[in-house]
Amino acid sequence: MSEKGYDAISAYLDSKCDESNRTLCDQLRRIFLQEGLEEALKWRMPCYSYKGMVCSLGVFKNFTTLWFPKGALLCDPDGLLIQAQESTKGMRSMRFESEDDLDLALVIRYVKEAMLLNEKGLSIPTMKKEQLQLSKAFKEALDQNPKAKTHFQAFSMSKQREYVDWINSAKREGTREKRILKSIEMLEKGLGKEDKYR
Repeated sequence: MSEKGYDAISAYLDSKCDESNRTLCDQLRRIFLQEGLEEALKWRMPCYSYKGMVCSLGVFKNFTTLWFPKGALLCDPDGLLIQAQESTKGMRSMRFESEDDLDLALVIRYVKEAMLLNEKGLSIPTMKKEQLQLSKAFKEALDQNPKAKTHFQAFSMSKQREYVDWINSAKREGTREKRILKSIEMLEKGLGKEDKYR
């Protein structure tokens, strides 16, 4: 690690920590460096890497947090790692309100395990996105209008989904037909469904 990087982390800790959590942060930092992690200031916080991100440190007014991006893959039999939100896939954290909350042996175990995950090239599985379900009528309308079809196929999956979801959400057949006509008209001009709002 460069002296400049070390100084940047020190400056971060100087600006964020008070007496109550500085010792805690220094202990965590010492563990990370002793385990051979590289230290860098990323996303305006100290981040520690070994063949990829291992953990990062967040210092707040009343607590300090240690984040593990691949925390969901760590062995956590006692359920000590916190999942921030139900939708959070991999990130898990440990929260320390004081130095008394710090279990050095446990932190070292999690850090070593996270390093091993990176060494093995393991990552959080991503969810496969559903294929678009184009209605038969919309497919036929696209087939009859090559210009609209070309524009539709050139769009990103999210832009295509805007059209498909809008058409498929129509409750009545008449509404669906009107939406298909409007979609073809917009697609001929190369417009995305929500472009007027962007």
